[in-house]
Amino acid sequence: MPTISEVFGDDLQPDPAIALRPIQIPVRTKSGPLHRLQYVIEFVGPRSVPAAAAAMILRSDWLAALGKPRAWAMSPGDAEWLPLTEKADGSYDSLALAWDYAGAQGELNAKSAQHLLEAAEPLAQHLNRRAMPIPVPSDVPLAISQMRQVEENFDAGVTLMVLAESRQVSEFELWVWCAKLGLTYSPAGTWDWRVPGSDRELFSVSPLGNTEVFSLEAAQRGDTHEGVLIGFNIPRSPEPIAALTGALAAADILAGRMYGQVFDENGQPMAEAQRREMRDVLTQVVEAMNKLGFSPGGPEAV
Repeated sequence: MPTISEVFGDDLQPDPAIALRPIQIPVRTKSGPLHRLQYVIEFVGPRSVPAAAAAMILRSDWLAALGKPRAWAMSPGDAEWLPLTEKADGSYDSLALAWDYAGAQGELNAKSAQHLLEAAEPLAQHLNRRAMPIPVPSDVPLAISQMRQVEENFDAGVTLMVLAESRQVSEFELWVWCAKLGLTYSPAGTWDWRVPGSDRELFSVSPLGNTEVFSLEAAQRGDTHEGVLIGFNIPRSPEPIAALTGALAAADILAGRMYGQVFDENGQPMAEAQRREMRDVLTQVVEAMNKLGFSPGGPEAV
């Protein structure tokens, strides 16, 4: 496979005149059970549990009997849940088990959730604790229904098309322009606008035409495309509004370079009215997701 320097004669660099400004976004991480996506049983009680005793949860026989849940623990000095380990020193204030509502082993229902609760109760009693399900087993179908509704309503993306007037733009030039915009080439074959210090992209650029990926071989051959697609998935985006702003800016610059025009996913030209409407709709979607506890870029949404 050729190298960048072999194809372009030198490394590709951002051009300060057109490069998108890097933005800082707080990384939304969360350690512990995801209550909107998982059935959780906490072991509650007034006394701390010795770590050596809690470690028995990780024994293969207990894990098998419990359906292989994720086990979490919180020590007196912890600010968040951490994966339970087999360490023998110290103690825990909180213990929890979590099962995906829908995972490799199938989808939970009220009966299976009740069975898991009954299987966990002897273990909780052995640790001098009480097993508390969240939600109660009879409410598991409702929780799954709500999760599915969120998935169906918000698993959406934003897509822009930039078409060259001639319907022919060389991949070689697209590599140069994307690099000048400050985008990063991904092994997946896209050019991405990334958050500094993070592996999460705000939006991706891919070729439009006979292939969906960029490659050094295609750039070296001088392959041509009709234009590019620029887009992102809303739930996975670390910051959808910033992503849209950057995507529109990149689309305008690329359209200028290829003497083309920016269109929406339905092939309609992106006039200012359409851009305002897209921003307004996206703002409403983000607000709705935040209210439901599925903030874009957060672990539940991702």
